[in-house]
Amino acid sequence: MSLAKKQVLIRPLWDLGLNNRLFDTIYPWSLTRWRKAAADLGIALDSWDSMPLDKADCVWLMDLPDRKTEFLNAKKRARPGTPFVLQVMETPVGRPHNFMPANQALCDVLVTYQQGPLSHPNVVRYRLPHSLSASPASTPPRPFHERSCAIMVNSNRTEGFLATRKPGLVGLPGIGRNLSGWSMPWWSWVNPARGELYSWRRKLARTAEAKGPDLLSVVGPNWQGERISWFPLSNRRPYTCCISSSTNRKTEIISHYKFCVAVENYRGQMSYISEKIFDPIIAGSVPIYLGDENIAEVIPAGAFVDVRDFRDQRELLLYLESCSESEWESMRSAGQAFVRTEVARTFSTETFVATMNNLLQKLLTPHGPS
Repeated sequence: MSLAKKQVLIRPLWDLGLNNRLFDTIYPWSLTRWRKAAADLGIALDSWDSMPLDKADCVWLMDLPDRKTEFLNAKKRARPGTPFVLQVMETPVGRPHNFMPANQALCDVLVTYQQGPLSHPNVVRYRLPHSLSASPASTPPRPFHERSCAIMVNSNRTEGFLATRKPGLVGLPGIGRNLSGWSMPWWSWVNPARGELYSWRRKLARTAEAKGPDLLSVVGPNWQGERISWFPLSNRRPYTCCISSSTNRKTEIISHYKFCVAVENYRGQMSYISEKIFDPIIAGSVPIYLGDENIAEVIPAGAFVDVRDFRDQRELLLYLESCSESEWESMRSAGQAFVRTEVARTFSTETFVATMNNLLQKLLTPHGPS
């Protein structure tokens, strides 16, 4: 189906995505292909600072803005009847207001990774797309005995009351977002970091350092003593297991390790499954997973190491050290088989692009969403 030229203006997940940089910085592997495929249908995708909002045939929000006034002002600037789409991308740790029905109801369509019942009348489900092909690498895997034990590729940050200070009242750590004008969950006042797993990853790095120098390698920013909290007495001792702050060539780096920490930023039952568990599988490694409580209903339990099977991090690390080649190969093979399945394809860029363009075609016809 081909449409007359239509304009979709997108509010990026972060400000660094403005000036159309979102196609290079925020899920670039998927958004770039989405933009091209949409253009083939006569639909232009641009960040919402590219032109006045009254030029938009659709306004697309990648998560709700931090301040409700920003949303309301956008509504005023857009033409009457312009559909507003909310695409939920972050977790309740970063954007709890995304998940409040009263806030979601202000948008015409809710596009979300949540799989359970929702009250919104127009819901489109999608999976957060992974960055690689839906098929594993064709090159032979690195032999077991040539691999180091484990790697973790993540940035280091703090959430909640000890997070870094951001501009304005909304940027006050912990309590600021409760001053945003949005409806907020009760727990955001008393436990704003509920469900976060950043601290779990920090603890794992320290535990591994104490056990030995070659057990875990860490790659990513903010592991070398950088400030990740406003609190002046926060521990800024560098992590000696950090081998690089750059996450370039992530897949190749992971392929040198038997195991890769694939722990989400959030633990809960929201069906939040990011690319983290796919990166090691496709790189030929075995994921160490913690995050979505129902992960085994999506990805076979035999394809990853489930952190919940261990009493503590020491027991987990002991298992990683002692895991036999046959057991490791069984998990690696199960992961390779999974990424060839139709279930895995629902996380692919191709499926993401098709889902989003199908929605846009329905929205940008005279009858709107059905």
